[in-house]
Amino acid sequence: MKEHENTNQQSDGSIFSWLIKNGVSEWLATKLQAFWNTITRIGGKVLLTGETIVIELVKFTSGHPYMAVGAVMGFSAALLLNQIPLVGWAISCLTTLTGAYLGHLHDNPKGNIISFFYVILDVVYKIFKEINNPEKNEEANNCVFAESAG
Repeated sequence: MKEHENTNQQSDGSIFSWLIKNGVSEWLATKLQAFWNTITRIGGKVLLTGETIVIELVKFTSGHPYMAVGAVMGFSAALLLNQIPLVGWAISCLTTLTGAYLGHLHDNPKGNIISFFYVILDVVYKIFKEINNPEKNEEANNCVFAESAG
């Protein structure tokens, strides 16, 4: 996924082929393409949440591949540990974070817990910044409100 900068110019029709070309399984690419079209109405505004999250997810996994794999492996173990009565929920949360942290250390050998949380907060900040981008959402607002008026 070296060309993640180009995802900003992708339409929902070409995101599928772009993901397949870059090694994503067909099943996951189909799910991401469906999620791409997700919009959210908040306070009378329509926000392109799905598109923004897919773009940031692709950028994140391209920049931090081992952290992404570690989080998935930790989450897989967490699904099993979540079945333990009373404490399973707490152990499962820690397992997911531990997997992601170990992946982060593989991506960045000089990393520490501060840099780990910085990476996570940076991605969340970018997602919310893009979702609240008025220029990006202006076209979506015009389309949806025009449909509801007609």
